[in-house]
Amino acid sequence: MGSITVLEDKAQSRLAKQPGLLDLRIPTKKLKADLFSNDFLSLTTDAKMRSTILTRLSNEQAPFVGATGSRTLDGNTPAHTSLEAKLCDYFNADAALFFNSGYDANLGMFSALPQEGDVVVYDELMHASVIDGIRLSPHASKSSRPFKHNSVASLRSVLQQLIHTHPLIRSGSSTVLVAVESLYSMNGDVAPLHQILEVMDNILPKGCGQIFVDESHSTGLYGPSGRGIVSLMGLENRIHLRLYSFSKALAGCGAAVICAPMIRTYLIGFCRPFIFTTALNPMCIIAAEEALNIAKSHLGDQLRERLAVLSSYAYTLLKKELSGIPQGVLRVPTLDSKFLSVIVPLVTPYAVPLAVRLRAQGWSAIAIFYPAVPHGEERLRITIHAANTEQEIEEFVMELRRIISDESWKEHIPSGTIVDDVDFKRITPRL
Repeated sequence: MGSITVLEDKAQSRLAKQPGLLDLRIPTKKLKADLFSNDFLSLTTDAKMRSTILTRLSNEQAPFVGATGSRTLDGNTPAHTSLEAKLCDYFNADAALFFNSGYDANLGMFSALPQEGDVVVYDELMHASVIDGIRLSPHASKSSRPFKHNSVASLRSVLQQLIHTHPLIRSGSSTVLVAVESLYSMNGDVAPLHQILEVMDNILPKGCGQIFVDESHSTGLYGPSGRGIVSLMGLENRIHLRLYSFSKALAGCGAAVICAPMIRTYLIGFCRPFIFTTALNPMCIIAAEEALNIAKSHLGDQLRERLAVLSSYAYTLLKKELSGIPQGVLRVPTLDSKFLSVIVPLVTPYAVPLAVRLRAQGWSAIAIFYPAVPHGEERLRITIHAANTEQEIEEFVMELRRIISDESWKEHIPSGTIVDDVDFKRITPRL
C-alpha cells in the first residue's frame, strides 16, 4: 500500500471526530432467543415457507436467477407484474409499484413527487429515507418542515403557518404532503391517523392535502390479513399513498408503494432510484409473493394472534419488573395498549454498557443512539417475534434485572470494547 491520499486523510479526520460509527456485525457464536431483529413473524426460519419457495423455483420455467436490467428495460418479468396485481387485490388499491427496498422507494418518491410550490410536512421521527428524499427534491428541499412527533397540535400549527405564508397553498394550487409512519420503528408508538386527517381537512383547501403513511414496521402485523394499521383503522379509502415493506415481518426484500394509477405512471417515468436500478431478480419476487400468501392465510392469522399475546406479555413484564428503576437510569415508555406494539424501547443513557453486558451473556443486544435517535434518547430496542416463548422473554427480563442490580453495570466501556467481534463504540442505523 502507498501513502495515504488526501481523501483518506480527510475521511480519517472525520471518523476521529464522530462519537459513534456504524460497522458490520458478525456474530461468532450461537446467541440466545432473538429479541432484537425485525423478523417479527419469524418467517426467516419458517420451514414451510422455505419449502414452498424452493418448490416454486424448481418448477419455474422462465429465467429466475438474474433480472438482467432495470424494470424500464428488460428486467420487468411476469413475476413482477403478477406480484403487483396481487398487491392491488390484497391492499384494496388501484395501483402498486414494487421497489428494490423501502429506502429506494422513499428516496425516489420524496425526491420526485413534490412539484414546484409543494411542501412536505413530516413527523420529526420519520425514516431517514424520507428525509434524504426531501433533501434531494428540487422543489421541497427548502420549503418543507417537520412537526413534533405524533403531536396533532404541532401539525396544526405548521399547517396554519403554511396557509398564512404560502399563497399557492392558500388558494389550493399546490400540495401539502404530510408524511408519517404508522408504527414508529424506534418508539413502538402509533400515529394518530384519524386526528391527522381531521386537522388536514379543517385547515387545507379541498384537494390540497395529501397524506403518506409508511407502514414498514406494521406490514403483515396489524389489520385484516395483516394489511397494516391504515386498514385496521378503516382508512384505506382515505389514505391512497402508502408504503409496505417486505424486508421485516415478511422476511424478504423490496417494498410496495400503493398509490393512484397516475402516480404509479409518474414514478416509473421520474423516480431515479426506480429507473436506474437493476430490478430485483425473480427469485426475490417469488419469495415476496409467498410471504404475502402466508400473511393473508390462516397461518398468518395464527402468527399475529400469537405475536399479540407475546407482545402484551413482554410489555407488561418489562413495566412490572423494571418499575423500581429510576427514570433517569432506564425507563420503559408508556405505549398505546390498543395496538400491542411489537417494539418496546428501553431508554437509558447507559445503552452501551448495558448492550455489552447483555451480549456477553449471549443476547444480540445493540446500543442505539444519535443519529439513530435524538440526543438524550439512547436506548435498546426490544422486538417480539411469533416464535418467541414466554420463558425466553422472562429469561431476558430477569437477565436485565440481574445486570441492573449490579452497581458496576453503568461503568464506562472503553472505546473499542469487542464482544463477539462487535465493536461497541459503534451504533445501529435506524431502518
